[in-house]
Amino acid sequence: MTAETASRVPTGEAGFRLIAEHLPDLILLAFDPELKIWAATGAAIRARGWTAGDFVGRKVPEVGRPADAAITEAYCLAALRGECRRLETTGNKDPSRLWAQFFVPLPDDRGAVVGGMLIARDITDHRQAERELVASRRQLAEAQRIAQVGSWEWDLETEEVSFSDELCRILGRPAGLKLATAAGIAELIYPADLERVEAEMARMRTDATPFAVEHRIVRADGAVRTVLARGEGVVDGDGRVVRFIGTDQDVSDRRQADTERRRLLNRVYEAQEGQDRRLAA
Repeated sequence: MTAETASRVPTGEAGFRLIAEHLPDLILLAFDPELKIWAATGAAIRARGWTAGDFVGRKVPEVGRPADAAITEAYCLAALRGECRRLETTGNKDPSRLWAQFFVPLPDDRGAVVGGMLIARDITDHRQAERELVASRRQLAEAQRIAQVGSWEWDLETEEVSFSDELCRILGRPAGLKLATAAGIAELIYPADLERVEAEMARMRTDATPFAVEHRIVRADGAVRTVLARGEGVVDGDGRVVRFIGTDQDVSDRRQADTERRRLLNRVYEAQEGQDRRLAA
């Protein structure tokens, strides 16, 4: 951007120019009512080996993909009418890159629209990160389903506990469940175990050390299950416990198997003792 073109930028656009110069994935183009670009700036221009001269003097629809020329022109005209538009498209010279383009009005000091701006941001890495995050969450959900382990998070600031979808399934509750700590959690715990669980939660408010507690829960359908709860606290810079993260694993089948095994062993011991008594007699 030259000194001459900089003088044409309204006062409020200095902030836009500053942002564009420092964000590595941003390009800002200013255009007049004939859609001719009179200013081009942004760190993304330099990062790709371009210069302002590659844009200034050309019309906005000419610098993008030819296939987008019509919609680009329409969105530029909308900006000149005081409207805002958004377009996602691939790069012209590098189709592997994804760009989000924002067409916005450019007013003068009196608020009259005298032109427009195209703010283009390379969102390729952002979209890739989103896809990886979705895939990671999907894999986590599948792993939790297979292991019958659900996760939870307790925010001590808001007194709210949120549950993963698998933990909601274990509890027999709708996905996306969030409950207030006091009354909400009491609804989930088996009454005979509630006092013990509440005592543990009271300790957790000031003690972030890892814990493991086994207790029973009551599902929405009334079924009673046994879970093994594990977790640990997160502290802030002042050492205060601000939240807890943890997991609940449904161990009902394991505990039932343990009970059945003990019952069978007791029968074996009783039978062995009976046989020993008969032999002794």
